[in-house]
Amino acid sequence: MLHANFNLEFSFSIDYREYGSAGQTFANIIAICLLEFCKNSHKCVNIVYVFNLRSHRLALKFFHLKPGLWFAPFAPLFASAVLLRRWGYNCGLLSATKLPVLTIAIGGLEAGGSGKTPVTALLLEALLATGRHPGLLTRGYKRPQSDLQVHRRGTVTSPELIGDEAAMLVASGLNIDIAACPSRRKGAQALLNIGVDCLVLDDGFQHRALARDLDIVVLRGEQPFGNGHLLPWGTLREPVSSLNRAQIIWLHYRDATQLESIFNIKSNYFINKPKWLHTYAKTADLVISLAVPAICKDISGNEVSLHGKSVIAAAAIAKPKDFFNSLVDIGAHVVKTNVFVDHHRYRIDDVSFLLAQIKNLYAETVVVTPKDAVKLAPIWPADVPLWVLGTQPKIVSGADIIAKRLEIPLTKLSNTVL
Repeated sequence: MLHANFNLEFSFSIDYREYGSAGQTFANIIAICLLEFCKNSHKCVNIVYVFNLRSHRLALKFFHLKPGLWFAPFAPLFASAVLLRRWGYNCGLLSATKLPVLTIAIGGLEAGGSGKTPVTALLLEALLATGRHPGLLTRGYKRPQSDLQVHRRGTVTSPELIGDEAAMLVASGLNIDIAACPSRRKGAQALLNIGVDCLVLDDGFQHRALARDLDIVVLRGEQPFGNGHLLPWGTLREPVSSLNRAQIIWLHYRDATQLESIFNIKSNYFINKPKWLHTYAKTADLVISLAVPAICKDISGNEVSLHGKSVIAAAAIAKPKDFFNSLVDIGAHVVKTNVFVDHHRYRIDDVSFLLAQIKNLYAETVVVTPKDAVKLAPIWPADVPLWVLGTQPKIVSGADIIAKRLEIPLTKLSNTVL
């Protein structure tokens, strides 16, 4: 349901099979500590503790948490688990399965909102343009179905089956095979069985059970490391030092002014190169992109103009403010903004709530992101327009690097270059 004030929904989930019995014990200690803390904090409601023997996952969910300094004591616990796992892979105690096809992992350091999905779409389009048969491998975060789901090219799917982001890519017109599964190995094998010749791992930087030929880390250009702290205090999934595993660092900007303050787009050189690039990513190639608004359309695919229109905005994404700012930047008159929890499953009462706002505030319609549209469209009334505005990355620098790494002609990226 809609939250009047933005609150954080925090989930902690760990596949204990990757750590053996020691990892399972450590995960339980973390679970008990967190639960005891929250029981005495009065700042947390609706605690869910799940130890799922069938899926081999330990999961904790905390709803309506007010982010703040009081999370700080638990960041070292999270860091210990991350570093233990990293050490296991680095020294060979944990193994990664090598696949017989080109494998590309696209991920990030932050928990969400860095721009991974638009970058994934760009690369998939480039691979398709060269005649490749790529497959997308995703966990399908927060989908009700937890088992393996395989989406074949040219068929209809839904967020409930393959997850919000994957369903959004299909709705955008990408004709690709997709496997959604908590086990990346199982999902990869399913895609190999249907003949894909390359794999793209969605949000795959931290999922090291599969070896990859190329690791791409997408960072938010304006604030690459959030507040600089690990979960649950901050938004980082791994220490910044983990960037040394990446072959490409992809800085994705939403604010052109901030981009131009450090990088001269016309002359293709840094005015003020970030020092952390040399410290943490000495050997990685660098790609820079800028998010630009896509053409606004209704859910039937017809182009519409937002300029001067009074609209209601709704978003269930990691950083909704970016979406609201995009609407204002292209000339829309936003009379009301609505923030839902990321990956929110819309219900009929949400639709009724938004329809009432249209009537009461004399707005023309509701505008949502593509991620929201795939969940709202099936339950939205046919006689009321629903408009969709997304963004697409335009490469500012590094298109030649992508072409070389993917072994594709540079011309296949020409429509993505600013």
